[in-house]
Amino acid sequence: MQPSLITIDRTRLYPLIVPAGYLPAGSPSPARMPLLDGLEVALVIDHPGGSIEEGITAGLAEYVRDIDLTDAGLTLADAYRIAIENLMSAAENGLVQAAGASGPDGKVRFVIWADHWLAATCLLLPGVYQMASSALSTKDVVAAIPHRDVLIMFADKGPADRAATAEMIRENEKDGRKPITSRLLRVLPGATKPFYEEPVVAYLE
Repeated sequence: MQPSLITIDRTRLYPLIVPAGYLPAGSPSPARMPLLDGLEVALVIDHPGGSIEEGITAGLAEYVRDIDLTDAGLTLADAYRIAIENLMSAAENGLVQAAGASGPDGKVRFVIWADHWLAATCLLLPGVYQMASSALSTKDVVAAIPHRDVLIMFADKGPADRAATAEMIRENEKDGRKPITSRLLRVLPGATKPFYEEPVVAYLE
């Protein structure tokens, strides 16, 4: 029996960072692209009855499968580009936003994307390194994506500070839904325009 196809509305196609192994194996397989060892990027369609403005809660998003892309006449690379463009539009329109959090000295210590199901995936936005680097006044940007609803970016001030910051983030975000990774990521300059093949992150060892 042929599986029921998902109708792909290209305006509602988004990327989603997920831990490797989160998506089911077998056929038909959810469409996915590798990000790093242990991390993948899935493609999702937000629920036809919902809206990006309202956000998506559990059960209101569909993972796009390879068979759905084929039926829609899309390659995985093309679908990924469309999804990133939609993510860019969501950020540009303020539907998912970044905010700076200052330390005692009044300087921005963290750039935080939060309270949205696309927050962690904003790590893939072209230009996110440049934005964070400018806000944090550093070329060495570190990111944490402990769960789907938050992306925390901060300056790399050395191993001791990284370890203390990572522990603080783990404690503050331990109740977050949809865990992704406890590892810190080095954010790379990557792409400033929509050429998504360039690397954007690497693990901090």
